Amino acid sequence: PFLFSKMKIKESLQSILSVVSRLKYLAILLVVSFIFFSFGVIPRNISLLFSLLGKTTILEYFNVVLSLYHGWFNETLLVSIIILITISILVGVTISLMVFKINSRKKFSSSASKSGSAGIILGILVPACIPCGMGLLSLLGLSSLLFFLPYQGLEIGIVSIAFLLYSILVMGKDINNCRTCQVEIKAGRK
Repeated sequence: PFLFSKMKIKESLQSILSVVSRLKYLAILLVVSFIFFSFGVIPRNISLLFSLLGKTTILEYFNVVLSLYHGWFNETLLVSIIILITISILVGVTISLMVFKINSRKKFSSSASKSGSAGIILGILVPACIPCGMGLLSLLGLSSLLFFLPYQGLEIGIVSIAFLLYSILVMGKDINNCRTCQVEIKAGRK
């Protein structure tokens, strides 16, 4: 079990920072975060984007996509924006750490943390746009259930952030305790 002592959290954070500060894993973090964030913004207008394919220039199409992001920020509640950005970054960190662990395990076997996978799955379930219920729940036809919750799904976002933070700390602890991972970190090869 992971004990939340200040020392353990500090060691976990140091391991996490040593991984995500590398260009390869920082790039993974940024790309995954942007893709996850985009899944919260673009789906409401996906039919518009498909209808414009081939009818506009690349520059006009790019301007439409940018205006969708701009419009989303103007129409969405600040708390929903904060939750989506936070979850997107945490999912990016989680995926980066998982890729690091997978790359390290190619040479040596080590114990894997399942909490990262659970955190990502929970993060995907959360509606990116809480008022409109976008996310996996809406794809499953369950977005209307959010309106029966006291805060219309906001609580699911907060719980998923907590799960993702916990999974990141657990993976940081696993990386800190993994000899192979420490060799990779010190060698700077990955």
